[in-house]
Amino acid sequence: MKRILFLLFAIYTTVSTYSQTDYYVKDSALTMGITIIDQGIQNNQKSCKIQLKDSTFSFSPNQITEYSFGSSDKYFSKTFTINGVSRTNFLLRLDSEAPFVYYFQDEQHSTFFIEKENNKLVELTEQNYRRIIEDFTSHCSPNKEKLKFLTYSRLSFERYFSNTDYCKTKHTVYFKWGILAGAEATLPSLKSSPSNPDLKLFQFPYTYNCLFGIFVDYPIGKGNLSLHPELYIAKNGYSVSKHVTNKDYDFVSNITTANLPILLRYTASFGKLFPFINIGPTISYVLREKSYLNTATINMSSSTIMIDDNGPNRYFSSQQVGMAAGIGVEYKLNYKHALFVEARVNQQYGFQTQDFSRNNLQLIISFNL
Repeated sequence: MKRILFLLFAIYTTVSTYSQTDYYVKDSALTMGITIIDQGIQNNQKSCKIQLKDSTFSFSPNQITEYSFGSSDKYFSKTFTINGVSRTNFLLRLDSEAPFVYYFQDEQHSTFFIEKENNKLVELTEQNYRRIIEDFTSHCSPNKEKLKFLTYSRLSFERYFSNTDYCKTKHTVYFKWGILAGAEATLPSLKSSPSNPDLKLFQFPYTYNCLFGIFVDYPIGKGNLSLHPELYIAKNGYSVSKHVTNKDYDFVSNITTANLPILLRYTASFGKLFPFINIGPTISYVLREKSYLNTATINMSSSTIMIDDNGPNRYFSSQQVGMAAGIGVEYKLNYKHALFVEARVNQQYGFQTQDFSRNNLQLIISFNL
């Protein structure tokens, strides 16, 4: 058992070191513990430049078969034809499973190559790349939907080919925008020393309202992260009363807010459903507020009522900032459109020294157009 554990540890250490250390391969021999100089993609395609103490030397594509900057870019020596001319260069391999895809860039243009079973490279041009990729992956139907979002750019290719299993339905990272609507339960939270001490008499319950707005979902890098800002309008109404001895206290407030959460979203794959989580800051602007704190004093001896109409006043900060976090699921309706359902919580605080902050519980449904 100890020998097996030692062997597994040795394999793990070797793989881990291999994936995080600069290396090059020459005549099937692996050399690590070196420093490879990043010359920029165009010069990296021409030579592998290595730093050794105070000197440098270079390998051409005819001298070594591959090299790598640790766990990042990997270059492979390949012979290919471009514009009718055969040439040998180091090509940047995109983070892909078979079929391997390579990227080439020079002063005139950039292009992609896909590797066939006989190691022959086929160029992917702007005119043929969809058709050729579809032929390579025709045995898997989910690929046809993903292919519709592929554009002729390095970042789009990296997103598409990154750890892609063509025979499984996975989340497709692409730009989305759409509309949203939801229900919101809001609890106003009174600060310890309000401007009017009478506010401390009230027990504020949750109030319920609707919200409407728009969203944008912008992919980050080639993984499943995206930037997800929203803009929505919500109206909140509060009405509470309190009777103390011979006085009746009434607080009524109606506010309309514009809300801007800027969220970081991570989306995973689970069959046909794609669960996601959101987290990020949120800013709210009070577009309109009408708040009243009225006091009615009953004089039993004279049978009269004296009303102190205190309002309208501003009790909510005109700008509030806080954090939002949520969990939801994306359901694909077709290759382009999806329905999103999310439960979210917001905690907001005022910029100014107004009396209330707000806590929100939300159920949001959105649809990308």
